[in-house]
Amino acid sequence: MIAPVDLLQTDVRPDWIDYNDHMNVAYYVMVFDQAMDEFLNLYGLGKDYTLGGHGSVFALQNHVHYLREVSTATRLGVNLQLLDLDAKRIHVFFRMRDMSNDQVVATSEFLCIHVNVKTRRSAVFPASQRQQLDVLFKDHSKLAKPRLAGHRIGAAATL
Repeated sequence: MIAPVDLLQTDVRPDWIDYNDHMNVAYYVMVFDQAMDEFLNLYGLGKDYTLGGHGSVFALQNHVHYLREVSTATRLGVNLQLLDLDAKRIHVFFRMRDMSNDQVVATSEFLCIHVNVKTRRSAVFPASQRQQLDVLFKDHSKLAKPRLAGHRIGAAATL
């Protein structure tokens, strides 16, 4: 599985459109968050894992690049590239595409931490999930780092 992991496809709904006649920034973040949930479910760290009292994955940072406008009924697809991993943290990069022309419309970079839900403190990933993540990380480390990963925010930042 060397290619980024395809996670989610969804249509832009009319209520996601703002007064600028394009998808509001909040819904980009929502779609990226839903893709993260899909990723966590694939690796046994999602809703069932959390509701079972085992742990959870919390976002520490998120950075979004809005690259192209999208409007109602646009079919979006989101994929993920695992950029880094340690005992407690995962660093992922999402690409959101317009499925009609395969153009990237937005990217998002998340840094997340595994948490013990009882103590609300960081905790190491369980061995079985960590092994699965290690396999993905080994494959994804062969991919080029995304051009927009790690960018600073500011007027002087260049794309």
